[in-house]
Amino acid sequence: MNQPLPQKSLGLYELMAIFPEAKPYIKKKLAREIKECKEDLEKALEIEQECNKVIAVAPWQDQWYLKMVSLEIYVAHFREGREKTIKRNKFMLSAMKEPDKKRPGNITPADIEAAKNVPIETLIEVNSAGFAHCPNHTDKTPSLKVYKNQNRWWTFCCQQGTDNIDLMMALHKCDFITAVKKLLNK
Repeated sequence: MNQPLPQKSLGLYELMAIFPEAKPYIKKKLAREIKECKEDLEKALEIEQECNKVIAVAPWQDQWYLKMVSLEIYVAHFREGREKTIKRNKFMLSAMKEPDKKRPGNITPADIEAAKNVPIETLIEVNSAGFAHCPNHTDKTPSLKVYKNQNRWWTFCCQQGTDNIDLMMALHKCDFITAVKKLLNK
C-alpha cells in the first residue's frame, strides 16, 4: 500500500517565496500582534500598580500572599509570552526588509539588529540551568552561561563572550558578515 508522505510545515521564508503577494498582509499581522502585546504589557503594569496600592495598606503578614496572588492571577495573564512574541515579530519584520545594496555583503543595519535578536538557544544546546558547552574547547561540564533575557553569553573558562553574532563566528569560524547571514538564513 502507498502510505502518504509526511507533511512538512513551511517556514515564513518558504511561504513568502511561494506567495509573495502575502507579504503586506503578513507585515500588517505581525505589526498588529506587536501592538496588541505592547498593550497587554501596559495593562499588566497598570494592574500591578493598582494591586501594589492595595497591598501597601494591607497588614504586613498578608502582603506576601496578596503580592503572589495578584501577580499570578491578574498580571501573569497579560504578560505571559508577550515579550517573546514582540521580539519574534520584530525579527520577522526586520528580516522582510529589502537589503541595502550600498553595504558590503548586502547586509543592512536592520539585518545586524535582527541577527542580534535571534535567540542564542537556537544556536547551541542550553541546559535547564542556562549553561552550554563552550565552542572554543572541549569541556566535561558546561562552562558557557547563556543570559536569555539579554540574549548574551559568557564562558567562564575562556573569559569571553558577548552576543549571538560572536557566538556564531566562534561556532562556524567565520567573519562578521557571514555570521549575520547565517543567523538570518541568507
